[in-house]
Amino acid sequence: TRDLLIWIGGAGPRSRNFVYFAEVKSLPMKDMKTIDNLWTTYSKGKFGYSVQKQIWNGKKAKGSFELFVTEIDWNKGPCGGCDKICSGCTGLLKRWVPVKAKGNEFVYDLAKAKKGHLPLTSALRGTYLLQSLLNHPAYGASTVVNGAWAGVKAAVVQEKFPMNEAARADASTYYKNKMPWDM
Repeated sequence: TRDLLIWIGGAGPRSRNFVYFAEVKSLPMKDMKTIDNLWTTYSKGKFGYSVQKQIWNGKKAKGSFELFVTEIDWNKGPCGGCDKICSGCTGLLKRWVPVKAKGNEFVYDLAKAKKGHLPLTSALRGTYLLQSLLNHPAYGASTVVNGAWAGVKAAVVQEKFPMNEAARADASTYYKNKMPWDM
């Protein structure tokens, strides 16, 4: 999945081999829906970004990364300083290594993995990438609860620009012939 996100991200992500969280919103809707449909279909509804978004926004995780990783089994217990996972602590997160390498701590068995366990998204440098993926419009119009941008609003510029009626999107042949899957 990571490789697909890099590929559909274009030249920038391909050249550096990762996607910035700010680039996620420009990933094509059709491709993001396809990725999620593959996950949800072949896991019988157990995996996928849309499934993870439901869990993130659900009653147990409540928009908290710390509760989310416990709910989908991305942690393996207390962080070492105490005997339980404390409030505001993710605990000790599982370690990812290539699938066939020894030491992989994630579960790739459909019967054994918790709902939402896959796809994996790195949170080593923070949760912005994960939240951006879950906020992608391909997974529904609602935003993630307690997202990194909660309460942040874009600046509004009040300018009037001349309109070229022939250049309007809804006047183009493409727009008139657009199919639902061309979103």
